[in-house]
This record gives sequence, C-alpha cells and structure tokens, in this order.
Amino acid sequence: MELELKRKPAFEAALRGALSHPEQKGAILTATNWHESMISKVLAGDAGITLDKLDKTLAALGLVVVSRKYMEYLAYGNEIGTNCACARAGFNACGVK
Repeated sequence: MELELKRKPAFEAALRGALSHPEQKGAILTATNWHESMISKVLAGDAGITLDKLDKTLAALGLVVVSRKYMEYLAYGNEIGTNCACARAGFNACGVK
C-alpha cells in the first residue's frame, strides 16, 4: 500500500535540518570532504551527492537504509505481538503471568 506523503522525504529533511546546526554541518563537511560552498549547491539542486559520498552523508546523519520488505517484516512482527494468541484467548498478553 503506497501512501501519498505531503512532506519532504526523510533524507532531504534530515540533511536540511542537520545543515542548519553548525556541529552537524561540520560533521557532514568532514565526512564528505566537501568545501562549504558545496552545501548551497546541493540544497539548491545545482549539484548532487555522488555515490561515493552518499554512505558518508547517511552515516554523518545517523541514518541507515533498509528495505521496504524489512520494514513490512517489523510491522508484521508488531501486529503479531499486539494480537497474540494468549490475549485473544483471554489469558492476558503472551509472557505475562
């Protein structure tokens, strides 16, 4: 199921947010070895983030990439946990004595 998002994608929002904080901005500049002028070019869409800098940028932001399949797995696991057989049978939640 696809949802229409009315906000900036997570990576863009995280990057824009981090670049407005001097310490986080410095970490990104250090990780990517960018000159400070590169930031305005990226934010304006005049330059992109090359593949060799993408992982470094994600790491500096504290982000990781996971597959949609993995996120669906986590959601399914939460659904199982909240709808466990013990609770459905009236015996409280699974594992609770």
